[in-house]
Formats: sequence, structure tokens, C-alpha cells
Amino acid sequence: MKLVKLKIHPSGKDGWGSKDLVFASDITQLYGPNGAGKTPVIHSIAFALGYPVRYRDDIMAKCSSASLTVEHEGEFFIFERSFSDKFHIEVSERGSNETRIFYNEKEISEYLFSRLGLSPLALTTNKNEPTYPYISTFLPLFYIDQDAGYTSAYKPPSSFIKDQYAEMIRLGIGIAPKHSFEAKRFLIEKKRELDLVNIQIVNTQDFILKLEEQSDVDNISAAELEDELEQLRDEFEELRNSFDATNDADYVLQRLIREKQGERLNLSAAIKDLESRVSGFNKIKDEIEIEINTLSLNEESRRLFSSFKDICATPGCGLFTSSSDSYGKNLLYL
Repeated sequence: MKLVKLKIHPSGKDGWGSKDLVFASDITQLYGPNGAGKTPVIHSIAFALGYPVRYRDDIMAKCSSASLTVEHEGEFFIFERSFSDKFHIEVSERGSNETRIFYNEKEISEYLFSRLGLSPLALTTNKNEPTYPYISTFLPLFYIDQDAGYTSAYKPPSSFIKDQYAEMIRLGIGIAPKHSFEAKRFLIEKKRELDLVNIQIVNTQDFILKLEEQSDVDNISAAELEDELEQLRDEFEELRNSFDATNDADYVLQRLIREKQGERLNLSAAIKDLESRVSGFNKIKDEIEIEINTLSLNEESRRLFSSFKDICATPGCGLFTSSSDSYGKNLLYL
């Protein structure tokens, strides 16, 4: 990318501006006395490309925008950025009516990297988080800060990328990044898990120390602990043996209960059979008594009829004839 010309646009009639400042093909020298405005002009080159520059209040009030024309691969682009607290850059291509507007440094950075044929990958921050390079991190490779230029060749506004200078050099010459976030994602996750485990270990150690402080463990010797352990083992064996004996006794009792229940069922069946037989015998008894009563009544009737002959033994005797016939009929009906 080659710088072609720069122009400062005034804000109103009393504003401050400049003519087209055309850059030479090799070296351009800007000369003037102190206070002539050389520094704001130099800053405007990076400012137009999206670099964060802080101007004096009078410059922000007197200047409206800075226009920078650059050439890249035979095409000319015009970057115009407003002198305002709000980020606003318009990029137009000579010979085209299309104008792109960018409202933050991330968008203009992606556009410039794309035009320059650079494909920045996700990098790792100093806090092991993903991030991408910006114009503010890449441009200081070519733009030297006036105040720190003699003491630091690379002076970005902030350094938040791990090994930021080396990563920007790698990006500029097309080498794979040293701290790619995708490559370090697994290590970072495992590092976080390890940190959590370490925290748990420390918390557990603190908890154990508190328990030791509240107990008398420190006053007990190893031999005493062995004796206590052996005693607990003996008690455990006794409990286990007692438990086995209890199980055996319970098994025997359950078996006896099942046998008695079987005998009870057999007795219940025998009782029901006897009750059925007694009921049959009672029916037979009742039938016999009915027969006996019937025979008794027949015998009474026979004696009664024979007594009529004793009273009136003469043949043809008509005494009680009607009555005896009627009585005999009644008995016959009964």
C-alpha cells in the first residue's frame, strides 16, 4: 500500500485545513517551525486508517475530517475520517460510486486486512482469551510514535495480545501465529481444569487442618491408633458372627412356622370334613324321626279303629257309623 496524498478539511469558515499534501515516491519530508502543525498532519495519516489518535481540543473543534488517498495493486482508495468522538470512516474507490462506512475499529481492521491479503487468525490474549489483531496493533510496525519513537520501535496504544510484537511481525510476513487460540484452546481448557483441581486440593487441605485443630489427633500416637483399629476390627467380627447366628435362628423359626401353618391347614380340612359328615348324620336322624312319628300315628289309628269293634261288636250295628267313617277319612287324609 502506497500513500498518495493527504488533506485536512476545515470545520466552518474559521476552521483549519490544508491543501492536498502529495507524498513523494520514495521519501517525503515535512518541515516547519515548532507549533506549525506538523505533528497533527503526521498523526492524520494513521488516524484516517482507523488508528486511535488523541488530538487537542482546538484541533477537534477547528477540523472536520482528514482524507487520505492510497494506492494498492493499481487501485486508488480514499479514506475519510471525521474529527469526532464517534468512530466514523468512509472508504470510496476511485472510479466507483460505492462508499463503505465503518463505525468501529474492528470493522475497518477486517476490511484493511482483507485488502492487504492478510488472513489474521484468532490469537491469545494475556488472559488466555481469544482475540483478533486490530489496526492499532498492526500499524505501529510501520508508524513510529513521535514521543516514544526513539526509545521503542513498536509502541501501540495497548498491548493485550500475548507476545504481541512477535505476532504482528508474523502476521506481516505471512507466518503462522505463535500463540494461535485454536491451537492453545485445549491447553487453556486443561489449564483451567488443573487450576480448579488445585483450588479443590487447597480447600481440602484447609478443611483437614481445621479438623485437626478441632480434634486430638496430634496427641495420639501411631501405636494407640493401631490398638484402637484392632479393637474395632474385633468388634466388627463379633457383630458379623452375631449377625450370622441371628440369620440361622431366623431361618429355623421360619421353617417351623411354615410346618405349623401346614399342619393348621390339614386340621382345618379335617374339621370341615367332619362337619360335613355330622351335617349328613343330622339329616338322616331327622328323616328317621319323621318315619317314627308317622309309624306312631298309624299305630294310634289302628287301635282307634279296633276300639270301635269292641263297643259295637254286633254285626250291622249302626252306632257311630257316620262318625267313625268321617273320623277314618280324616285320619286317612292326614
